[in-house]
Amino acid sequence: MCRKLLLLISAAFVVVLAGNASAAAEWWVGHVSSDWDDNRNWSYAGGGSWIPTSDTGANMGKSGIPDINFPLVITSSDDLECAGMWAYAGEVNKLQDSSWSMTGGSLACYGAITLGCMGSDANATFTITGGEVNAVGQTLTIGTHFDVFSTGAGVLNMSAPGPTVNVRRIYLSAVPGRGIFNLNAGTINVGDLGLIMSAGGSMDITNGTMTIAGDRMIEIGDYSKAGWITAYGGTVARAYPRAAYDPGTDKTTITAY
Repeated sequence: MCRKLLLLISAAFVVVLAGNASAAAEWWVGHVSSDWDDNRNWSYAGGGSWIPTSDTGANMGKSGIPDINFPLVITSSDDLECAGMWAYAGEVNKLQDSSWSMTGGSLACYGAITLGCMGSDANATFTITGGEVNAVGQTLTIGTHFDVFSTGAGVLNMSAPGPTVNVRRIYLSAVPGRGIFNLNAGTINVGDLGLIMSAGGSMDITNGTMTIAGDRMIEIGDYSKAGWITAYGGTVARAYPRAAYDPGTDKTTITAY
C-alpha cells in the first residue's frame, strides 16, 4: 500500500498548493480582533485589506506576527466564502501553535482546505462546534508538512453540539509529523474520492458520523486494523469503529460502537 499511496499523496499535495497559489490570497493578520468578518484582520499581498471572497483564498499561518489574535472565530451570524483555505503553523515562529474556531454560520470553500505546519514542530488546529462547511467538490488535507524534519500536526476537531462538513475527499497523513482528526460530534460527508489514510494519520470517533460515497467497507476495515481509525480514543473496553454500507443510498457510514 504504502509506497504507491505515499507517492499519490505527495502528488496531491503539489496539486493542493498549486491550486491555492493560482488564486489571489488574503493573509490573516488578526490585528484588530479574532473576527473573520472584519477586513482589518486581513492583509492582501498587493496592498490593502479585504475579507476573502469566492475569488480569493484565505491563508492563515503567520503565527509569529506581533499581537496577532487567535483563534480566528466564525460565528452564527457569519455567512462566509473563500477560494480555498490554507491554515498552518510555524512559518515565522517554529514553535508557536496556530488555532482557529467555528461556532456557527456557514463557510463555502471553492478550493482545497489544508491544515498543516510549515517545516516546524508547531500544531495547526481547526475546531468546529457548529455551522456548516461546504467544500463539496474539494479536498480536505489534514497534516500537510513541508520539511522532512517536521514533527508538528495538522488537527481537525469536530465537537459538540455538532457541525456539518461536506468535502469530496480527505487526505489524512503526515509522515514524519501527524494528521489528526477527532470526530466527536456532527457529521462529515465525503464524496466519491473517499478517505485516504497512511502512517502518521489518525481518526478517532466518539459521537460523530462520517459518510463516504460508495462501498468503502474493505478500506475502512484495513484502516481500523492498522490502528489509524479508533473509537473513544481506544481507551473504552469493547468500543470500536463500525462501518455499514447501504446499497440503497450507495454510502458507507462510519460511527463508534
